Amino acid sequence: MIAGSVAKRYAKALVDVAAASDDLEAIRQELDEFAGLLREQRELRLFLANPSVLRPDKVRALDEVMAIVRLRPLTTSFLRILL
Repeated sequence: MIAGSVAKRYAKALVDVAAASDDLEAIRQELDEFAGLLREQRELRLFLANPSVLRPDKVRALDEVMAIVRLRPLTTSFLRILL
């Protein structure tokens, strides 16, 4: 996962892009749902946060989750960057 200060810059960029495309509220809801999923799924949370797990493995796991949750491409891209 990327450091907090960098994540904040990416988050601001996400807000700017989402607001420009009128998707801000929908993306906020998707991120809230994903955060809830991480709170509920301890194993997934630990897997994604584990520095010894290679990024391609994290992306593959995230893609499997995204196939079920069906997030917008912008939200999915943002979450991939945060890995």
